[in-house]
Amino acid sequence: MDNEPSLPLYLNIKNYLLKQIQESLAIGDRLPTEAEIMEQFHVSRITVTKALKELKEEGYIVRYPSKGSFVASKDSYTKELNIPDSKDTLSGTAYSDIMCMLPYFSDQFSLNIINGITSILPPRQYNIHMVQSRTHQKEDYLLKKCFQSDCKGLILFPVDQIYYSNQLLRMKLNNYPMVLIDRILPGIDTNYVAIDNVYAGKIAFEHLFMLGHRNLLFITHTSKDVQTVKSRIKGLWQGSEESGLLPSCIHIEENLDIHKPFNISADYIARVLAEKHITAVICCESKTCLYMYSLLCELGLKVPKDISMISFDNPTNDISDFNFFTHIDQHEYLMGQYAGKILLKMLENGQLEENEKKILTPTLEIRHSTTELS
Repeated sequence: MDNEPSLPLYLNIKNYLLKQIQESLAIGDRLPTEAEIMEQFHVSRITVTKALKELKEEGYIVRYPSKGSFVASKDSYTKELNIPDSKDTLSGTAYSDIMCMLPYFSDQFSLNIINGITSILPPRQYNIHMVQSRTHQKEDYLLKKCFQSDCKGLILFPVDQIYYSNQLLRMKLNNYPMVLIDRILPGIDTNYVAIDNVYAGKIAFEHLFMLGHRNLLFITHTSKDVQTVKSRIKGLWQGSEESGLLPSCIHIEENLDIHKPFNISADYIARVLAEKHITAVICCESKTCLYMYSLLCELGLKVPKDISMISFDNPTNDISDFNFFTHIDQHEYLMGQYAGKILLKMLENGQLEENEKKILTPTLEIRHSTTELS
């Protein structure tokens, strides 16, 4: 197994199995049993179960009790791309197909982006096909299918990863009409709409500094080398420098496994909070924020009485009301609208003379999860 140290162990096993599925196994082939995988990689059943569970949820395998796991029909994970006839048989109207690809549709952030896009592209002229990428392997696969299909254009919210897809570069070199959203990928000069993540990090730091916090924890479930995360950390450091503090006042934790049971992560996080004298936590993603909130509750800490929290997205959850968390407003609906406008311009006028790059200025929404340090 090509182990990537930056990834949780279950993801390395999942990626290994996915590679076998894509390169050497046929539809209906049986995967090794959980016990065999445990023995092969010297891991716990929980780790193996988690890897297989994600492969099943993404449609790569099917699982039968007492029988095992089997490679699924490719239709089970390409069904999003079964693009219907782009002609209304009743009216005779022809439509142009557009693909909109996001990692997930499950959070409010993604739904706001989608609503912004659909508010711009005329429904009488365009069919918008929404697809979830979830992993960088599936994103690469879907990009290839998009390029080979009759889709006229693409709006892409890339999966968090250090390196961008080779397929994305191939589409760029072939002048495929596309707009990247919420991401700026170094080395690819293309159309994009994103927020100023450096400024976002800076205003998050300034807010906590004004409240008296001097020891902060920045935490993300992905790698700190992902461009978006790197930019936010840069903003935090800028804020600390302008406030006369050393960057070491910000402790960084990456690759937090937000699927781990709280009792497994609790001891480690408690030790970090105590050793670094942390009084405030900055969460890079809304899912990370919700996990950390629950974990802090597990430790018996109250937010914001014992520890303040800021999120880079506004988390939606059943733990607290929608307006509980102080967060960075990334104006995702507006982001979606700008992406729709840029793609529409390309579809109607052909390739643009210069790529359009739109950077939105984020704002800080102060709610109830931050307070002055007593």
